[in-house]
Amino acid sequence: MPPVSPVSPVSLLVPAVLVPAVLVPAVLVPAVLVPGLVVAPVEPVSVCPTLPPVVGSPLVPVPAVVLVPAVPVLPVIVAEAVLVSPLSPPPEPLQAPSSATVPATLKVASQSCKCIGEVYQKAPGPARRPGAAGLTRPARWTMKPLMRPGPTAPDACQRGPARGQCRGMDKTYASADAAVADMSDGITLMSGGFGLCGNPEQLIQAVLRKNVRDLDIISNNCGIDGAGLGLLLANGQVRSMTSSYVGENKTFERLYLSGQLKVTLVPQGTLAERIRAGGAGIGGFYTPTGYGTPVAEGKEVRQIDGRWYILEQPLRADFAIVKAWRGDTHGNLVYRRTANNFNQAMATAAKVTIAEVEELVPAGQLDPDHIHTPGIYVQRVILGEHHTKPIEFRTTRAAS
Repeated sequence: MPPVSPVSPVSLLVPAVLVPAVLVPAVLVPAVLVPGLVVAPVEPVSVCPTLPPVVGSPLVPVPAVVLVPAVPVLPVIVAEAVLVSPLSPPPEPLQAPSSATVPATLKVASQSCKCIGEVYQKAPGPARRPGAAGLTRPARWTMKPLMRPGPTAPDACQRGPARGQCRGMDKTYASADAAVADMSDGITLMSGGFGLCGNPEQLIQAVLRKNVRDLDIISNNCGIDGAGLGLLLANGQVRSMTSSYVGENKTFERLYLSGQLKVTLVPQGTLAERIRAGGAGIGGFYTPTGYGTPVAEGKEVRQIDGRWYILEQPLRADFAIVKAWRGDTHGNLVYRRTANNFNQAMATAAKVTIAEVEELVPAGQLDPDHIHTPGIYVQRVILGEHHTKPIEFRTTRAAS
């Protein structure tokens, strides 16, 4: 190798140029910056093909950074750091593939799976080309859909023709029976409605057909004989009721007096707030309602500003069945007037919320300012049909 005049190593190694990591905007993955060192060796070496080697240069540490994924379960694509001289041409940037370069099978997968988005990953195979400083970079990139893992209960990503096929954020189920298929004996069930107003009629019928037993039900009341939750009561499926009103139901009275039904009476406002607290993640609250009565027995009491309060615990459930007027495929719900009642609070307070709607529209059709329950609280949606909407007491004027 011909001798050359000494060249300062700094002019070759500083400033270093790092090819930025390629992170797809659709997937936000945190990364950690880890400092590293790039050292120029004493032996003749050329860091740039266009310049002669440096003879006898001292070891010069040059800081560099490498992106390391903080979450190993999600793939992060990091381009190799390329150290070049300011005199060398900039490295060729990595380009996302055009639609023409993506295989047809991957196109279909990327269109059908939209749970999280799409990420760039290296295509298999030896097709690689040399880069600056003798490093290599992938010659091509392919699109690969990233599917999120589903929870224990079936969700939108597990309801395709085959388990694991992703349906995006579509939370609709074909029937009420399919929506309650994983209910089991001994669960805690919240059921929306006030009397017979705002009852999820078809979901109650599906629970009746499912015949799950020993249900601990949280609801304002237990329907009436032959309607609403009274159907489950008459079928012997209910073990306990947490309610604020228990009248108008002879079956309820008979089962309670015979000791076959456990009943917890809660003041109506307290019941609503306990459900809301369960959905909001509140550990409890103090209320003066019930102090000095059997409601306060066994509960913590505290005096605040000269007034006595009792501590009430939040209520949560394994499943909640609610009734809404309109809903979309993402689970956003709109209630109609007084049919809202307990439905809105209960939708937030269960591990799995199943909504029965009268009108089902595509995502984006509901005015965001009119949505009562955001879809993040709802796991399943069914379109109800032929609602009877029974009325407990009908009062009319005599015909003139």
